[in-house]
Amino acid sequence: MIVLKINHETKTICNNILKKINLGTRGNRTDGTPDQQLTGLIGEIGLLQFIGRNVPSYTKGIKGHDLVINDSKLDVKTMTRTVTMQPHYVHNLIGLQKNNITDGYIFCSYNIKQSELEICGYTSKKDFFNNSLFYMQGDVRERDNGTKFKTFTDLYEIGNEKLTEINSKDDILSIKLPT
Repeated sequence: MIVLKINHETKTICNNILKKINLGTRGNRTDGTPDQQLTGLIGEIGLLQFIGRNVPSYTKGIKGHDLVINDSKLDVKTMTRTVTMQPHYVHNLIGLQKNNITDGYIFCSYNIKQSELEICGYTSKKDFFNNSLFYMQGDVRERDNGTKFKTFTDLYEIGNEKLTEINSKDDILSIKLPT
């Protein structure tokens, strides 16, 4: 896993983008709050900066993927946490994103208390759905610490240990998934 300190400049870039455009444009209750959209942008832009890519203009709607590496369309998925990522934690994807145009996912965790982005790993779209657990809207999901929550929409979860780990910039730049 790669851990990046997210500086004030990156947060300002993300906040300025969100002042111009609402990235949650699905038109339903799964659009993401402003804080969730900020977390997603921090993950995407932090990763792009790390690999030396430019920040996109964000003038168009949802494509289903955030970047292309070696012809692989990748969607960066980032969750907010208040603790460091653990191997037994999960990453998720809402069901309405299942048919987005992507070849795979890069999963990140944003530790809001430490202002650190953890780039955890990646998986192909096919492997994600083969290795994830599905929860229907309204299911009660119990975490390994005993806390529970009711899913607000269909939800897929994959264990962090099921991802191909990312430990370097080269690991990211060498991703090549089946299209």
